[in-house]
Amino acid sequence: MNTERVLFDVPGPRGRRRIRIATIVSLVLIAVLVAAGLRQFAENGQLAWSRWQAYTTWPLIRFLLQGLLGTLEAAAAAVVLAMAGGLILALGRVSSRRLFRWPAHAYVELLRTIPALLLVYVMLFALPKYGLDF
Repeated sequence: MNTERVLFDVPGPRGRRRIRIATIVSLVLIAVLVAAGLRQFAENGQLAWSRWQAYTTWPLIRFLLQGLLGTLEAAAAAVVLAMAGGLILALGRVSSRRLFRWPAHAYVELLRTIPALLLVYVMLFALPKYGLDF
């Protein structure tokens, strides 16, 4: 099976020309929007060195690096926990025993139906009202 045709047919000459034109138009439009934004920032003094000089001081750089380190630690912990939980759920779903298969299947199907943003809102706003503050 030809893997180039799995998602869509290979475009012909007219299709490639349309894609090329759309790409060029999109890049020009993005460049114009970026230039307009930078011009607006410059006219209002947002690009002045005095506004950005504070970001070159060591205390702020150290603060930002500590935040980056905390973010990387949280991401690593999330990866480890997600891999462990995913492995347990995967093994539960392929288990031949109903005692393991049904709860794993129900949990996966329930969480698939709940939007992630709703879970974030519950963690941020609803749970602290009941004394659970993560």
